[in-house]
Amino acid sequence: MEMLPPFVETTLRATFSLPIGGSFVSVVRDSRDASPGALFFALAGERFDGTDFLPAVAAAGASAAVVPASAPADKIPSDLPVLRVADTRQALLALARAYRDRFAVPVLGVTGSVGKTSTRGLLHAILSAAGPTVQTRGNYNNEVGLPLSLFALDSSVCFGVFEAGVSHPGDMPPLADAMHPSAVVFSTLGESHLLAFGTREAIAREKGLLARGLPADGFLVFGADDPLETLYASSAPVSARRIRVSFADAPDADWRARLDGDTLLLSHAASGTVLRLLVPSPAATQSRNLARAAAAAWALGISADAIEQGARAFSAEPGRWQKLSTPSGIKVIHDAYNASPTSFASALAALPREAPPAACAVVAGPMLELGPAEAEAHRRIGGLLATGGYKAVVVLSREGTALAADPAALALASAFPDGAENFLATDDPRAAGAFLASRLAPGDTVLLKASRGVRAERILPFLP
Repeated sequence: MEMLPPFVETTLRATFSLPIGGSFVSVVRDSRDASPGALFFALAGERFDGTDFLPAVAAAGASAAVVPASAPADKIPSDLPVLRVADTRQALLALARAYRDRFAVPVLGVTGSVGKTSTRGLLHAILSAAGPTVQTRGNYNNEVGLPLSLFALDSSVCFGVFEAGVSHPGDMPPLADAMHPSAVVFSTLGESHLLAFGTREAIAREKGLLARGLPADGFLVFGADDPLETLYASSAPVSARRIRVSFADAPDADWRARLDGDTLLLSHAASGTVLRLLVPSPAATQSRNLARAAAAAWALGISADAIEQGARAFSAEPGRWQKLSTPSGIKVIHDAYNASPTSFASALAALPREAPPAACAVVAGPMLELGPAEAEAHRRIGGLLATGGYKAVVVLSREGTALAADPAALALASAFPDGAENFLATDDPRAAGAFLASRLAPGDTVLLKASRGVRAERILPFLP
């Protein structure tokens, strides 16, 4: 097949009707997801080459594949139509943008440093109470995952809610172009990815690029209490409405929020409307996410009843304050999908609402991608752990790394005196489980908190 000079609208139109394979019913990048009617993108990564899986894709009955222009002919099955393109990732993004623009429904983009997945989930739950709503698939929020998530849109959908995650400067523009959001909701600004960005200001500016292409009637939601969050709006069109949410009575806030137990009181400055919303656990953290999601829903014209109903229906995703139980009745709070200094401190502050410190243990692991701030941030969190009065604390080094070779884990452990009876630092999840088993009783609570690369849940099979 001929390679397309640019990857343009005449080839992959809104209906996926291509000159190489008829009508497509799905777009996939994993050969295990290939099926009749699928369009397979042969992407390449550090450890894989999608063209190696073309025989499996053909055997599964896929309609066609998009392959790199350089793909050797002997890798392509004779019965699999292919489209050669200069860059398969760029092709996937371009196709997703063309597909997304088929639909006039509001598409809300969610990004930020702390709580973006929960904010996205809360917004999805609220909008679902008003009409059919689709959202990001799992953690599909990068240059591959986001376009695949956008294909969930169809003619039956009233709203789309999609998450955009970045790790390096320059990551956001292609995501923004593909998503083409109608509105953007920014979660709390934290320290995630300081290694790549250097400063929180740089993080805010990069995240803010998601709003650069908002339509004239678009809006963005962000916090009014952290001055740096104004940088979220630095790239947004002047015409886009800025909606500010404050927990500290900021004078320019559009919404003022206050947490009363497990209830969020959200007051709209212009109308005087007060929303009373049940906040999922942990309330102190989720209240900030919920306030922004509710403010965005209100701006879309969603009723107070639907907002309240949606907040009650929200269910957290695995690894985000997920409540589990061991066979012996020990309670586990799995909050180790990700971690930053802000989210770690918030988790520790929320833990006493679940159980008193004397009946709690914490399994703590490193927070990744903090760059020069790594040592100080881990010592600070280590200090909170050492003075928290917990029944037991375990510092677990990142998966595949010896404790002695993990400076972040050692910094976490440095606040504990040698020989502390309630403390263990280790790289062995089995040893960590045995240590906790000797100190915990049925009904006690264990918090798992670390970045994803630690895989703190490795300890779960070894808890009684």
